[in-house]
Amino acid sequence: METTIAPSQILCVRGSGKSSTELRFELPVLQRGHLYHVQGRSGTGKSTLLSCIAGMLPFAGTITVFGKTISGNAQSTGTPELYQLSSALLQRHVVDPDLTVRSHATFVNSKRDFDSYLAEFDLLSMNKKKANNMSMGQQQRLGLAVVLAQHRDLIILDEPTAHQDIQYTRSIGSIISRMIHEGKTIVFSSHDRELLQSLDCPVHQFNNVVKPA
Repeated sequence: METTIAPSQILCVRGSGKSSTELRFELPVLQRGHLYHVQGRSGTGKSTLLSCIAGMLPFAGTITVFGKTISGNAQSTGTPELYQLSSALLQRHVVDPDLTVRSHATFVNSKRDFDSYLAEFDLLSMNKKKANNMSMGQQQRLGLAVVLAQHRDLIILDEPTAHQDIQYTRSIGSIISRMIHEGKTIVFSSHDRELLQSLDCPVHQFNNVVKPA
């Protein structure tokens, strides 16, 4: 039986086999220079929604980004148009554990900005260190440096301050605010009150409304 999806909704599947669950999300039109905070309790599908917006998971329905409506395909492995438009730090790290910090520069568009973020995150002195020898917090900051230095117009961040202390949380909040003022669009999820309080830009909050499909 086919399901009709409204333009502001997408339908996707979380998990596989007998444990899979169909989820329906409602989301706003994504505009340039805006910061969107996905709210919701743990386990309600925020990471799944962010993966769909990043083009990494298939979905049925449409997502409107920068005035263009992009249709998903539930039978595909993802949405190339969204994937090419965005850079994403999801629960699956963009960090390769077998590569050194410096080797991750091959994944970015601006090595100068990559080095700038590494310095801001106190990672520049670890250039020769492999990621699997770094702490979880250091790996998270390395992944964030990679994502930000890719210079995509749409940035997806899933709990960007995971494993961070107050100093780095505030630094990440400052960077996010700066990116918004520069015209980037960021969609993120976070339960970190310190991060939310450190943001110096308007935040568009929306609940990832999850309904039985």
